Amino acid sequence: MTYYTLRPELVRHLLKGEVDELTDLNTARIDKIKHTPCPRCGSSLHPRLNEQHPFSPNDPLPRMWMSCECGYLADSQSGLIVNRGSAAKVKDPVPIIKVDKD
Repeated sequence: MTYYTLRPELVRHLLKGEVDELTDLNTARIDKIKHTPCPRCGSSLHPRLNEQHPFSPNDPLPRMWMSCECGYLADSQSGLIVNRGSAAKVKDPVPIIKVDKD
């Protein structure tokens, strides 16, 4: 599907006098993703636009992925995990066996 953009002057003219209700909601969604820790490695997640399905019929905001440097990728709306990430990229893995240093 091809998306065509309007000239900024035309957009400003068409939206003059309208209330912007989407920017605050989108900012809140992005902030929520940024403040969510990665379940794989613990670092903060990053928002990324879902290029395959950028919009859903029930939500006026763009669909965002929650992604991490370790490779973890999930859908922010449904919570569906798309990629669990790579164990090799996890900086401090949790040890399986606890070793006491006495």
